[in-house]
Amino acid sequence: MGEIVLDRVHKSYDGKTSAVEEISYTVQQGHFVTLLGPSGCGKSTTLNMIAGLEDVSGGTITIDGGRVDELPPDKRDLAFVFQDYALYPHMTVYENMAFGLRMRKTPKADIDRRVRDAAERLSLEPFLDRKPRDLSGGQRQRVALGRAIARRPAVFLFDEPLSNLDALLRDRTRTELKQLHQELGATSVYVTHDQEEALTLSDKIAVMSRGRLEQYGTPQEIYDSPATEFVAVFVGKPSINLFDAELDGGRLTVPGTGITVPGRGVTQKAADRKVRLGLRPDELVVHEQPQDGDVRATVKLIQPLGHATDVAVTVAGTELLARAPGFLNVRPGQEVGVDVSGARLHVFTADGTRRLSD
Repeated sequence: MGEIVLDRVHKSYDGKTSAVEEISYTVQQGHFVTLLGPSGCGKSTTLNMIAGLEDVSGGTITIDGGRVDELPPDKRDLAFVFQDYALYPHMTVYENMAFGLRMRKTPKADIDRRVRDAAERLSLEPFLDRKPRDLSGGQRQRVALGRAIARRPAVFLFDEPLSNLDALLRDRTRTELKQLHQELGATSVYVTHDQEEALTLSDKIAVMSRGRLEQYGTPQEIYDSPATEFVAVFVGKPSINLFDAELDGGRLTVPGTGITVPGRGVTQKAADRKVRLGLRPDELVVHEQPQDGDVRATVKLIQPLGHATDVAVTVAGTELLARAPGFLNVRPGQEVGVDVSGARLHVFTADGTRRLSD
């Protein structure tokens, strides 16, 4: 149980400015779907509309075929995990996890069984008698997760639940969350601005920008075939290289740089001669000594990462970023060769709103 359908859902606060513009997609039962985008893109507003914390200005939201957009939050059979944990400071861990069940008048024996089962899943048994102030940030987040798990709802909603944790703890908690989802198999909708979280956790990702749905697809679809320039830039580390390019005679050329590649798999129309070309840095090959067919470039900056080296180069005044595996023995000012022939082409209309390449 737990399929969610958003059909032309719209949100406006003043009747003029849209916070969310008629978005439509289906969150399949048991799937983990992430709403991804920068601050102000409408992702939290969308989550709040699913939860019933925000009214819907237009469109419908259904869960398991039943319309819920006019129901109060407590009638929607969902659990919400907040960014700031939202724990009661005067209650113990046990009491916090049991609170929602008590409000629903669940039998005491069932409450105890559910709370202790959730605590075992999250390794919280030693902390059941403690107050939130006595816990670390990661432990508090697990208590918030445990409270949701004990509810056993049809849908879990997460609003940037890991953003208050330090980097190491965030990585560990993200792994725990993925394992937990695999065990429970519950429908989950997760909000984040962190593309790494979205790619590692999700069955599908909804990328949003300025209240609009830019693309809805699997992590591989989002990364390999971004539907718009915005998606290509927002998803992928390091960020994709983008150039103004010309498509003519079956070839793509970046004027003045020497970058020219076959326009394979690119749909061309008369109006699309001027396009935007994207090349991902990790698909470019840097040669310490330029080779035939390479684009000649000058090293501007190197950033060793251990497992890889990011190399910023300039090509006739145009900057290009490449990621080479391991350590690269180059220095600023050195001439190198960059092989772009093996890179997947991401070609968009000149305004970046539509993908032209396969």
